[in-house]
Amino acid sequence: MSEERTSFSRWTFLKNPVISVLVFSNGITMLGFGQILPIIPILMYDYLHASEIEIGLTISSFAITRILSQGPIGALSDKYGRKPFITLSLLGYSVVSFLYIFASQTWHILTIRAIQGFFSGALWPVSDAMVMDICDPKHRGKVISTIQIAYNAGWFAGPFLGGVIADLYGISATFGFSAGLSFVAFITALLFLKETVKEKNVSSVKEVSIIKGFEKNFEKSFQALRKFPALKHLALSAFVLQTSLSLLQGYTPIFISDVLNGTELDIGIIIGAGGVLGLIAQFFAGSLGDRYGKWIILEVGVFIAALISPALLLIQNLLQAYIILPIMMCCNMISSPMLTALVGDAVPSDERGAGYGAYGIVRDFSLIIGSPLGGVVLELSRNFLKTSLMQSLRLLFVFRSIMLFLTLSITLYYMKSFKEVDTIIWARSKLPPPE
Repeated sequence: MSEERTSFSRWTFLKNPVISVLVFSNGITMLGFGQILPIIPILMYDYLHASEIEIGLTISSFAITRILSQGPIGALSDKYGRKPFITLSLLGYSVVSFLYIFASQTWHILTIRAIQGFFSGALWPVSDAMVMDICDPKHRGKVISTIQIAYNAGWFAGPFLGGVIADLYGISATFGFSAGLSFVAFITALLFLKETVKEKNVSSVKEVSIIKGFEKNFEKSFQALRKFPALKHLALSAFVLQTSLSLLQGYTPIFISDVLNGTELDIGIIIGAGGVLGLIAQFFAGSLGDRYGKWIILEVGVFIAALISPALLLIQNLLQAYIILPIMMCCNMISSPMLTALVGDAVPSDERGAGYGAYGIVRDFSLIIGSPLGGVVLELSRNFLKTSLMQSLRLLFVFRSIMLFLTLSITLYYMKSFKEVDTIIWARSKLPPPE
């Protein structure tokens, strides 16, 4: 996009050849991944008889390998280009989705999720960096919200589609269909995705071993955190926010099925409805962020998420879950595009891959902590307090609300830092952004 252009059309941006391929390939990958994600806890809890802590550790295995891959690969994409890492990651998604069909023990799921985390860490930071490569800084709020809407459309349509497939043909068919979608995404990106890194420095590829190269680029990600204070503050805020939200990851499907007696289809419809509402919220959040400041919409989004969280305690039946859970999911999605867009403001273009990788590393530590912590709360309350599953989940809901208010306090504390890098402030002052 031209830097001189002052107007912005979401539709025109989506028709950009790079963006259109990314939206299609990553979107249908998320459609496939969204199908299987709510099914995995049910498979583990009801069929493989895994404990709540084992479910949390499985989610952590995904986060650990995602953290290990995204920092180094984000930095490597600055040097060798974005496309190779995106295409190989899409192929990896296809392979691991197919492997779920053969899982018959808890450790099988844990291992497959760990492999999937590696490819996830390679795909999303590099994709975000590719989007920022061609994005006008003045429109990053709209751009990121538009891209996340496109990706999340697949993510939240997936559970509904997966619920239908699981009801009609069984869980294995859901995994097979997911693998097929990711393979189509791989072929599309391989054939049509254009590279956005114009100058590549590959002269020293043979001189450095893979392990040393990863160590060097992992270190580069943490150097970015030290070099750019606003990036560090954004990463820390995202870490606390995602820890709060991930406390329930893996346990919401169990809550719907085992406490409220819902089916896989109910899980899919509830998550899908939350996704649709969230996409609408993100659409308006992006526009408002570019108009009034991304830092303002970030604070409002966190406040709304904290305010609505206690409503989880009101859920007593499936009908109430159909109303409250989608609203809660919608409120949770307001802040994410603003955090991601502000990362693009906080880091110059030649270090953007490393910046997004470093941000993702810190943020995704939340999955290592949040989900197992949720499992520990459930296990302790059931085994020592002798509570029912419903009562244990209520205790987890309370803990989640406290964490969200802590998030609000932290983002307010760093508000000045976010405001200083927000490009909308520079646009209003008619000065070039600080890149």
